[in-house]
Amino acid sequence: MDQRGRRRLSRRSLVRIAATVIGVDFDMLWRRHVRRLRWLTALWCALAVLVAATVGTAVWQQNTAQQRSPEQQRAQFLDWLEFEALRGDPTASSSDLKFNVVRVDDLDNDGLLDYFVINETPTFCGSGGCTLEVYLTKSPGDYTMALGLLGSSTPRVRTAADGTKEIATTDFFVSREPLYSIYSIQNEQFQLRHYEFCDGVIFEMCQRLVIDPVPPENASRVANGTVHRERPSADARQVTIGAGNSGSESSWDDSVVMGAVPGGEWYLAQVWKGSCGFVPASALER
Repeated sequence: MDQRGRRRLSRRSLVRIAATVIGVDFDMLWRRHVRRLRWLTALWCALAVLVAATVGTAVWQQNTAQQRSPEQQRAQFLDWLEFEALRGDPTASSSDLKFNVVRVDDLDNDGLLDYFVINETPTFCGSGGCTLEVYLTKSPGDYTMALGLLGSSTPRVRTAADGTKEIATTDFFVSREPLYSIYSIQNEQFQLRHYEFCDGVIFEMCQRLVIDPVPPENASRVANGTVHRERPSADARQVTIGAGNSGSESSWDDSVVMGAVPGGEWYLAQVWKGSCGFVPASALER
């Protein structure tokens, strides 16, 4: 081979020299060389893909961890809540809105935080108080309201026997003792399961009287003049209405059954604006 005037040999010329030195056919050695080059190229491409995948996974995990940090999740939720409120009322401004996040919990056991919010914006509050709303996080930036209550206190959360979370709120009272409404989750919504009455004992320690709710369409009216009792007993005191000292008088004629005590002898009825009492089955208007 005449390589005069060239600064370096071509790859094909090097292979031709090697074939002559070794004493093998050039075409056979060249095909072997091409296969080796292809194998090396494939190897480097695979290594590049592996490195890129490793780096990409690490970056994605870091971004996901940042998005799932409690602070970041809370900030994303508040931004979304403000956006939805302003979209619902174009005349409002951010300064008009007042949201109080009273509790944060993982209610559906998906690793994402869910929020209990009292909307204290003046236009959303009335004589019964402000609304308590529970939001489930479907994904960061995507939320659904799972429960809305008017005038409820800060709720409790507990784990049921099946591992799901239950919400206990106190939007009703018997005299001045709380009547707990227990909600359980069904299809991304919290539904009323039953009422629990502790009769003055703290919620965590009491032997609860469980009261099954009566659907509004099946609720009976309580006969006029019926005295509502503080517990399901004929010798119990009459209930106190609201925060004052007025008892359950015959003037409260719009009382409606809202729950049934086990045994069928007594019922829970709301007297006026969240004030409840127990009435005997004989007092119901059939």
